[in-house]
Amino acid sequence: MTGEGPVVRSEPRPGVVQLTLSRPGKLNAMTWPLVDALHAELRDIAADLSCRVVVLTGAGRGFCAGLDLGGFGDVPGASFDAAVEVENRQQVLASATADAREAGAAYRQNRPPAYHNA
Repeated sequence: MTGEGPVVRSEPRPGVVQLTLSRPGKLNAMTWPLVDALHAELRDIAADLSCRVVVLTGAGRGFCAGLDLGGFGDVPGASFDAAVEVENRQQVLASATADAREAGAAYRQNRPPAYHNA
């Protein structure tokens, strides 16, 4: 496990990287430092040809409560639109994760999937 910052990286198995959002006291709500650390980790992973799976999780009782507007702060060159874009990407990720779970369950149960956005 590496890092004590807002994103903790671990490698539970060869080829698997787990990124843990580490703000459990705030339900891992996104701040600029967390988003910046997440992007840095994802850039590093993109260059690692041995990584085949990335698991994104959150510390504590919640994956991510969304955007922490109180903790986002003044970011040079950023705007409210950029913050909304981060939130929208997170919602797409959450929806895709739910859809992937449903697809897996439907496959195992030999039935058509019932997607949330369908």
